[in-house]
Amino acid sequence: TWPSFFDARPFVKQESLFNIMLTAFICLVLCGASMQFSKDANNLVLRPVERMIEKVNLIRDNPLAAMKMADDEFKGEEMKKFRDTNNREKQHVWLEKYHMGWLSKTIGWLTFKGPIREDAMMETAILEKTIIKLGSLLALGFGEAGARIVADNMQGLDSAGVNAMVPGRRVDCIIGSACIRDFSTATEVLQGKVMTFVNQIAEIVHGLVCEFHGAPNKNSGDRFLLIWRLGSLNSQQQMRLADMAMVSCIRILGCAHSNRTLADYRTHPGLIQRLGANCRVNLSFGLHRGWAIEGAVGSEFKIDASYLSPNVSIAESLEHATKVYTVSMLVSQDCVSLCSKVLARQCRLIDKVTMKGSKLPLSLFVYDVETQRMPVREYSNHLEWNVRQRFKARQLFEVEKTRKWASDVNIVQDFVIQSDDVKLMRKVYTTDFQQLFNMGYQNYSEGEWRVARRLLKETQDMLGFQDGPSTALLNFMETYHFEAPPKWMGVRDIL
Repeated sequence: TWPSFFDARPFVKQESLFNIMLTAFICLVLCGASMQFSKDANNLVLRPVERMIEKVNLIRDNPLAAMKMADDEFKGEEMKKFRDTNNREKQHVWLEKYHMGWLSKTIGWLTFKGPIREDAMMETAILEKTIIKLGSLLALGFGEAGARIVADNMQGLDSAGVNAMVPGRRVDCIIGSACIRDFSTATEVLQGKVMTFVNQIAEIVHGLVCEFHGAPNKNSGDRFLLIWRLGSLNSQQQMRLADMAMVSCIRILGCAHSNRTLADYRTHPGLIQRLGANCRVNLSFGLHRGWAIEGAVGSEFKIDASYLSPNVSIAESLEHATKVYTVSMLVSQDCVSLCSKVLARQCRLIDKVTMKGSKLPLSLFVYDVETQRMPVREYSNHLEWNVRQRFKARQLFEVEKTRKWASDVNIVQDFVIQSDDVKLMRKVYTTDFQQLFNMGYQNYSEGEWRVARRLLKETQDMLGFQDGPSTALLNFMETYHFEAPPKWMGVRDIL
């Protein structure tokens, strides 16, 4: 038989080629699947975890940054919503242009995800937003005084235990004490609505204090503790901050009497019955400069981040003394001497007293304002106060706050001298009145009480209403029958 030979090389080559193509296809599929899996793992797990770690580190370094973090997150969400809506509208217009509206409806039906965002149900997204919200609540609850407590506890990674009783530290600051007048009466009359009443006032007080680089601290019913930390600022910066502390208190008084929401309480029948027809929401302030211990006050069960110091007591005593002199704001010499000369000249020296907590006598100054003259402002537009509007307000607030620290902004010139509200509140306090009172006070201080009586009697009714400091000095001198006691040094006890 004759042997037969078959050339199988073409078939082998073709089979090998198919095997190579199959192997390449399998590799391509595996590579694509691996990349897709890696992408999903990165998007759904790794990157969110990295972002969470980054946010926790930021909060650990600066707990107060959590509020800005929340605003940035909300801004990103709003921008994403806008882009998605804009892209859908552009797609719809393009398809309608080419008479393919049916395709637009089909795409819309297929891509509709309902009212809940796709990533809203992801655990990582929930954790990320929860971290931001917890950080924001920490910043709100502890404030600037508690930032170090949070930071110190988050720095210690060797244990999950919490040491809330962090040792206090001494800080140099301007201390303000604000009080709501006739608060006990308002509590009895308003009852369940008193919380809303206090929060409406707190919104004005806290807002203006923060805008002028202060830090609201403790709220105890009718009283607010306000702090402007001098820290490591140079002399010019300290003077600027002292001006801002004074200006913020002046503007709070103006806003409290021109605010429409607070003005509505003037017509409340219960308040009118208890306080009279001229009742209105009023505040008083005491300002002092000194040191304070910043830290945690309380126990392992409950703490408050606050400031303790004799100087805090002095600021509160100054506020109490506003009732003695019938004024809205009293400022100690330590604070006035830190202010700029322009603002210090507008303050009136009314007495020199000894106070609890102060080893040396304190010279008391008043910044004269007549708040009864402030008109109530009406606003034509009533915004729906939602999350978006609050975000916009915070953005504008941060811009204004940053601008006030700029070197080209003159705090006293822009917010006092050129302010229509301040001009109106100080209109009755003429130069003649200031000079005559100063002469009366100098005679009072030097022991010439007969002369002081004559001058202060003039200033008492010179304004069209009784001047509180003139009346207070006359009442004190009257207790001694207008004869200075032996060894009179121009200083008296007040509280």
